[in-house]
Amino acid sequence: MDLRIEPAQGLYVSLSEVPLGEWYPFFMQWQVPVGVSAAYVVLSFYMNSRITSRPSAKSKEPGAKKSIFEPLTMLTFVHNVVLAIYSGWTFMNAFPPFVMGIINKGWFEGLCDLDGSLLNSVLFVHNYLFYLSKYYELVDTLIIILKGRKASFLQIYHHAGVILM
Repeated sequence: MDLRIEPAQGLYVSLSEVPLGEWYPFFMQWQVPVGVSAAYVVLSFYMNSRITSRPSAKSKEPGAKKSIFEPLTMLTFVHNVVLAIYSGWTFMNAFPPFVMGIINKGWFEGLCDLDGSLLNSVLFVHNYLFYLSKYYELVDTLIIILKGRKASFLQIYHHAGVILM
């Protein structure tokens, strides 16, 4: 039984077909991720220095519950729902072609994509949008700071570093 499936014709994607594709040349300049990461680190450490105490979740009164309709709670909820839906959508669209590449080409060629057919097609779209989502994830730190908590070094390091990758 042959499990190999021939790839569809016309796999290569044009930037005009990609959501926010017109911004691709801008985001691919090295100055953009370096500048955004540097500004993010400086602002995050500055904002951390302005926060005098770090309230914990346990410091609330026993039995005191926050309303889900408070603006910051709603912002956090919506932010997390958007990220969860986006992550699920990305997985559902990127994983099947990835698996099909392994089935069609074998482990080595499927994982390495030596001919670039996978990364220049459907995975290009999802890799690019995933990269853009890293900028949106900087909102995580903003939410932490708006809650009156300090962002951890790991949080800042992770968000600044992942944009540079």
